[in-house]
Amino acid sequence: MEDETFISRLIFSDEATFHLSGTVNRHNVRIWGTEQPHETVEHERDSPNVNVFSAVSQDKVYGPFFFEGNIVTGQTYPDMLQNSPARSLTVCDFFLWGYVKDHVYVPPPPTNLNDLKHRITAINSVHRDMLIRAWEEFSYGIDVARAAGGGHIEHL
Repeated sequence: MEDETFISRLIFSDEATFHLSGTVNRHNVRIWGTEQPHETVEHERDSPNVNVFSAVSQDKVYGPFFFEGNIVTGQTYPDMLQNSPARSLTVCDFFLWGYVKDHVYVPPPPTNLNDLKHRITAINSVHRDMLIRAWEEFSYGIDVARAAGGGHIEHL
């Protein structure tokens, strides 16, 4: 990269949905086995939830900001897809939301939306050393993606 300060000046933003039932979107999780699994995972349909927006730079976390209703619409979704890096490379995706959800869904589970929002403020416990490490991982991921010519990267 020609501008050595470019990565340190990036700010990532993203939203995540937190469900009162503790349901976490795990659509990227795949389990491979030699036998057909017969496990059923039940979750509450239409669990009360809160949408949270946050941004993160190398120096600080911005937010959390809470939103009611649907933030992503059919009109805004195509723009998000075209103007975003791969989710696996964004600091929000590989670090921030996992960190927050690890703090939100510790037993006992939250009992109401106010309790859920209060737990989400764990985002404020992210300190600068954690952000620096996340940015180092991001920079490494960019280097690996560049070396792979933008192709698939196994186990980044």
